[in-house]
Amino acid sequence: ARAEAEELLAEPGLPDPLRDAATVALLQALTELPDLAAAQRWAERLASPAGTGQERPPGPGVLAAAKALQATVTWNQGLIAASLTLFREAAAAAPPEDDAPGAEPGHRRRPYRALLELAARLIDVGLTDEASALISAPCADDDPVSLALSQTGPALLRARIHLAAGQVELAAAEAESALGAAPATAGYPAYPYTILARCMLAAITLRRGDLGLASQHLDWVSARLPEAGSGRAGVLCQVLAALVAQARDGGRPAAAMGIAGSVYDQIADVRWPLIYDPAVAPGLVRLALAVGDEKRASAVAEVAAELGHRNPDFPIVTAACAHASGLLTSDTGLLELAARTQPARWASASAAVDLAAALADAGRLTEAIAWLDRAYDGFVASGSSREAARVRGMLRGLGVRRRHWSAADRPAGSGGPGALDSLTEAERGVAELACQGLTNREIAERTFVSVNTVAFHLRNIYRKLRVASRVQLARVMLDAGHPQPRRASHRPAL
Repeated sequence: ARAEAEELLAEPGLPDPLRDAATVALLQALTELPDLAAAQRWAERLASPAGTGQERPPGPGVLAAAKALQATVTWNQGLIAASLTLFREAAAAAPPEDDAPGAEPGHRRRPYRALLELAARLIDVGLTDEASALISAPCADDDPVSLALSQTGPALLRARIHLAAGQVELAAAEAESALGAAPATAGYPAYPYTILARCMLAAITLRRGDLGLASQHLDWVSARLPEAGSGRAGVLCQVLAALVAQARDGGRPAAAMGIAGSVYDQIADVRWPLIYDPAVAPGLVRLALAVGDEKRASAVAEVAAELGHRNPDFPIVTAACAHASGLLTSDTGLLELAARTQPARWASASAAVDLAAALADAGRLTEAIAWLDRAYDGFVASGSSREAARVRGMLRGLGVRRRHWSAADRPAGSGGPGALDSLTEAERGVAELACQGLTNREIAERTFVSVNTVAFHLRNIYRKLRVASRVQLARVMLDAGHPQPRRASHRPAL
């Protein structure tokens, strides 16, 4: 897109509407690319009406796109407050439309793409109330990109809000809705919005612990990234694929580092991944330490520390940065600060786990158990069954067994789909993994229990549901509305 736009803009005598359209396309392409120097030059050149050197100043669409590009460059530099100001200016950059039907005097039509971009950045830093108000705004633009975005963008942003709040089912419904609404235009076999929807579903299924389905979504994306480019969607996919690989391979980090290596190489200049999700900065440090790469771990922690220092008014960012720095140095004070001040529940629980591990290593077992209990509650509340199971395993290692079902004794069922209500939380999780085709040993690895415990759960499941095999179990689960059983993919994503 950048190459096409630059070639077109080199043509002399372009009609003004065409020149503006090509300029907007160029600026939007530059927001996706890591060429910050070029992005900065164009943003500064077009940020003012006199910046083009043309007889006619650029139209409001160009000015909005230039402001959005300035905001993106500033965001990549880690200057959150200044960037949000520019994003708000971009979303307001439109001429009055007093002649629009029913318009109030001085009415302005806000550029839709800039509006949703502002909403996305507000979600990044936890300002979801303001973001929700923007998401509900109707699309008044008539260009194809904005119209396509209006079909998918709001649902994707709502999915992110729900996932941050721990409402996993609502997040999945919104992401599926976005995937179904994404245009299948002939010229766009890998439409960017479809790719983002798949990434969102991968994040959701990873949270649920369904690593096979998460891999399938990311495999779909990776096969189309050459068409979609290696911009923000590509980086996001790399981070997610690394998380899936590390979880899928039994905690062995080498495969994950092989996927995420290029993210480390860019992080000093392109800092948005550390803001996008509070789990990214500590996750990158944790992965680098796991493979013994202290240089990369230190580089990420250094960038994170600077990011936190520059943005004291955004606790979701400062807590994530404290978490990353605390991991690097095993500093229990920083880890506790992160666990206590992180407003994102899942990320707070993750910091609590790392704090508990550091306390246990120091022999402070009573404190470690208390923080693991707190982490367990956080993971359950955020819909992360896999991480909750991991914490139960850590508690068992410290001699603590925590009950993990909602009722002490559920009645045995009479068979059929309705009997699923009699299953405990642990039994239901084992049943779902068994229906994906996993062996008892694979289920044990996913749920952090022994193979004997998995066999015990399966015996109880068969008794309660009155089935005698996994085939019959799958039929009962399917009749109850669970997805068609599938074998989890072990083909490496990306």
